[in-house]
Amino acid sequence: MQLWLKLLLSYLVIICATVLISIGGISGAQKVRDSFYKVNKEVIPHLLALKDLRYAGLRIVSSSMEYAFLTSVHPAGGEGKKELEAKEEEVRLLAQGRTSFLSSLDLCTRVLVHGEERMPAALELAGQSLLKGSQDYIAVVDAGGGTARLIEAKERFENAEKTFLEAVNVAHDREMADLHRHVAGTLQSVSSAIVSSVVLSIVALTAALLLSVAISLKVSRRIRTLKEAAAAVAAGKRDVAVPVTERDEIAAVSASFNTMVQRLRAFEEELDSANRYLDSIIATMPEALTVVSCEGGILDVNRATEEVFGFAKKDLVGRDFSGLFVDFDQGTISSRRCCARKGWSNGRRAF
Repeated sequence: MQLWLKLLLSYLVIICATVLISIGGISGAQKVRDSFYKVNKEVIPHLLALKDLRYAGLRIVSSSMEYAFLTSVHPAGGEGKKELEAKEEEVRLLAQGRTSFLSSLDLCTRVLVHGEERMPAALELAGQSLLKGSQDYIAVVDAGGGTARLIEAKERFENAEKTFLEAVNVAHDREMADLHRHVAGTLQSVSSAIVSSVVLSIVALTAALLLSVAISLKVSRRIRTLKEAAAAVAAGKRDVAVPVTERDEIAAVSASFNTMVQRLRAFEEELDSANRYLDSIIATMPEALTVVSCEGGILDVNRATEEVFGFAKKDLVGRDFSGLFVDFDQGTISSRRCCARKGWSNGRRAF
């Protein structure tokens, strides 16, 4: 795999980790939104409907009791205009209360739905019983029945009121239980979203970090191996070879380095062979041959030179070439002329 593909892979892993974290956060947010949406759509409207129904029922009770009180009171001078207006007002309020009660009861019938179960039957029966109790109580009051009938009708009305309020409270408690359950579910969704996001973040970032570190260490190790091989070649070693185990840019450089070392080794072997051949020729020449540097120092001599001057090679190498002449100046001049004729300013020359 090419090096740029490996780096691209590490970047893609980081991107995937970011996407996973985003997906986890979005999923958690959707769960929280769904929970709040369910609360706003179901539980809160149910509670509001029950509140209106309770208020309408208490309004019927209040208006019925007020009407009965005004009707049962007989002023000494008879009912005046003020008393009649008060009774008419209570009749109007009682009619409005019944209309509002029926509307609230119908609303509860439509909105209090739990799956396929509609409003509890007990609540509906209690509401109808409250209306009937109010009507019966008003009828007894208007008929001017005896005290026993009035008390009996009032007790039935009060029992209907009590049953109605109990049914409303039961329904209210049920809706509150649903509200608490939804709130608990929402909190659970928030906690799950937080935990999921944290876990996904840790897993994704750890995977991305491990992959990035692995790629970086592998690339660094291969570059360090190539660097150490180059240093060894610079130090004079020629048996160095960098292993090529991948198919990327570093592998291409390593292969080129190995080829370079092989060619350098072959070139040095050829050079050594040529030098040995040249040395053998110089050593077997019948004429005296002296290799002198441009500074005038003797670098090498052949056997014939040793015989001519009567010195061993080890005694001649390193000496001043001019010292071999009887006339020192003549030796120096000869050395300089030969160097100038060849166009050398440094290096070595042979005589």
